[in-house]
Amino acid sequence: RMLKRNKTLQELHFFGNRVTAAGATTLAQALKVNSTLRALELSFNRIGDDGVIALADCLTVNTTLEKVWFPSNSDGCDGMLAFADQLPKMKGLKELYVGLLLDDDIEDALAQALKDNLNLSILYMEKPAVFEEEDGVLSPGAKGMEFYLRCNKSGRRLLREKNVDKNLWSHVLASANANNHLDGTPDV
Repeated sequence: RMLKRNKTLQELHFFGNRVTAAGATTLAQALKVNSTLRALELSFNRIGDDGVIALADCLTVNTTLEKVWFPSNSDGCDGMLAFADQLPKMKGLKELYVGLLLDDDIEDALAQALKDNLNLSILYMEKPAVFEEEDGVLSPGAKGMEFYLRCNKSGRRLLREKNVDKNLWSHVLASANANNHLDGTPDV
């Protein structure tokens, strides 16, 4: 009830507080109407797949929550695949820490979802999906995630606005030079 009426609290940390799927679902319902919370920390709890699914649903409605962390929560493939399915509808989320990715299907689903999400620019994972594999080549899912995260960081959402400024390319080039890629070349 407090979160539904909240007008000042901007960060909420439930690190290691034994939050269950039922607790995460109740929290998600309150966050659907909350318009002030900017960051939510749910690491090291027990929200499971159902809690992750409830958070995903909530983030399609809540546009003010920008940072969400939920690693080490006994969640599995079902929760993360549902989260990836909802990711394109999440308009406010900019930073996400999902924790351990259990398989390549989740990596591929997240990469596919990022095609249509214009805001998420930071994605932390415990699986080294974005790092080089043994042969020195990124996996297709990792390449996709890296590309779209860099595009979002450089302001890709500006390209979809209806009233695009006539000086768009000067902004794009300035942003590309400011956000160099790892090898020093201008970013996308």
